[in-house]
Amino acid sequence: MKIGIFFSSSPDSGGAFQYQTTFLDILKRDENNEFFIITSNFRDIEMYKNDFPIIDFSIFYYFFKKLKRVLPIDENKKIMVNSNILDISSSGKNNLNIMERISHTFFSIITRYLKSKDIALIIYLGPTIIAHKIDIPYVFTVYDLQHRIYSEFPEVSKNGVYESREYLYWSSLPKSLAIITESSIGKEDIINFYGIDDKKIFSLPLLPPSYLQKNLPENILEKVKVTYSLPDHFLFYPANFWPHKNHVLIIEALNILKKQDICVNIVFTGSLLEEYGIYNKIKELSEKYEISQQVYYLGRIGNQEMSALYMLASALVMPTFFGPSNIPYLEAFYFNCPVITSDLRGIREQVQDGALLIDPTSPEELSESIKKIMSDEALRGKLIANGHAILEKWTYEDFSRGLNVLIRYCINQISDV
Repeated sequence: MKIGIFFSSSPDSGGAFQYQTTFLDILKRDENNEFFIITSNFRDIEMYKNDFPIIDFSIFYYFFKKLKRVLPIDENKKIMVNSNILDISSSGKNNLNIMERISHTFFSIITRYLKSKDIALIIYLGPTIIAHKIDIPYVFTVYDLQHRIYSEFPEVSKNGVYESREYLYWSSLPKSLAIITESSIGKEDIINFYGIDDKKIFSLPLLPPSYLQKNLPENILEKVKVTYSLPDHFLFYPANFWPHKNHVLIIEALNILKKQDICVNIVFTGSLLEEYGIYNKIKELSEKYEISQQVYYLGRIGNQEMSALYMLASALVMPTFFGPSNIPYLEAFYFNCPVITSDLRGIREQVQDGALLIDPTSPEELSESIKKIMSDEALRGKLIANGHAILEKWTYEDFSRGLNVLIRYCINQISDV
C-alpha cells in the first residue's frame, strides 16, 4: 500500500516540527511500506527529498491562501478555524459561495491527483482541517487537548482558538480511520472529550528528536558559551513565550534565591512572542527584582546550539501547565541533564522518577528544588540514571513497531469497506 505522510509544520512550530521530522526519520528505516510525503511547506522538508518521493503543493496552497484574503466572505455563515474561514451552516453545493466553491475544487483536484498516485491512506502528522477535505482515508494525530483542560490560557481560548479546535476535532476525529496520540493520558482525553472508540486510538509516545548531537567537542561548547556570553553554570528552559509555559515562576523563584544570597542564572530559548506580553513581563520582573543580569534570552537557535546548551546546562527547568507529554524532558534525559518540572497529570506519568516535581503555582517549591538539584550530586546522579532508564523503555524501534501495528489496522479497515 502507498501511504501519504502529510507534513505541514515549520521550525516556528517548536515541538510540532521536532515531532514531525523525528517521525519522518523513523519512517526512513521502514522497509514494509511505501511512503510519499505530501506537503504545503516544501522549504522546510527539502532535506528529505532523497529519502521519500515528495508531492509538493506549496505553490498551489500559497495562491489558495492569497485568494481567500481577497474574496468576499459571508460573515453570518463563518467561524474561524486555525486562521482559515470555514462554513458550518450551508447545506449543500448550491449554498456554497465563491470561496467555498474554489476550496471544494482545490481539494477535489488534490484528491484526484493523490488517488492517481495510488495513495490509499494519509497519515496527518499534526491536527489539520485538511484531513477531512481530502477524500482519502486518514490517520489523525492529536498532540494535546489542553484547550479543554486549561481554557483559562488565552493561547487556547481567545480569538476563536477554542472554537476552531472544537470544530477541528469534532469534524476530524469521528471520520478518521485511526488516531495517533502521545500517551495513555492523551488517549483517555480523546475518549472522554469526544467519545471516540478506544480501538482506533494508538498511543505512540514521544522520542528524543533525531537532530540531537550528543558528543559535541569542547571547542563547539566553548564557542556557544562565547557567542552568547553565557556563565559557567545556568538553568535552561527552551520554550516559546506563551503564558502556559510559565516563565514567570522561574523569575519569581530566582528572586527568592537572591534574597538567600544564592545567585542562579537562567537561559531562555524560543521565539520571543509579543502577542501576550510575556517576554516584556519577564524583562520587567527581572528589572524589578534586580536580577536582569542573571537572565539570558537567546531567541531561536540552531540544532547544534540546542544540543550544546543541554550539555552545558546544570538542569532543565520546565514549570509548564501543559502536557500530557513534552519533548524537552526526553532531550534532557538524553544529555544527562537533570529535570525539574510540573507535578501535573500526564507529565508525572511521562517523567516518572526522572525529575523533581513541583507545584507550578509555587515559586517557593521551585526555588527549593533548584537548590537541591544544584547542590546534591547524589540526587543529580539518580535523576540522570532514572532518565536513561525511561528512554530505554521506548525506542525508535518500538515506535516503528507500534506504527506498523497501526498501519496494519488501517489496511484491514480499508479492506473491509
